[in-house]
Amino acid sequence: MVLDQIAYRFVKFQETFGRLARFYLLLKGESVESLPLVDIINLAYRYGFPIDRELWMELRILRDSIVHKYPENYSEVARAINRIF
Repeated sequence: MVLDQIAYRFVKFQETFGRLARFYLLLKGESVESLPLVDIINLAYRYGFPIDRELWMELRILRDSIVHKYPENYSEVARAINRIF
């Protein structure tokens, strides 16, 4: 149950951050309607957002580690949760 809540909230954080970055850039006059999310993250980073492409990709890998719970990889799930915190 706790793992499900961590995974759910982490996924929601990523979704919300992506929407926030897109909206912020639109307000700044950037044309981001057709950009992939990773390009939006890069552009937002140039405006001072604290997450760059490398960190974003690391967060996605961590998310995948806790969302796709495979019984033989409990140590990987534990490492991912510790890294998130």
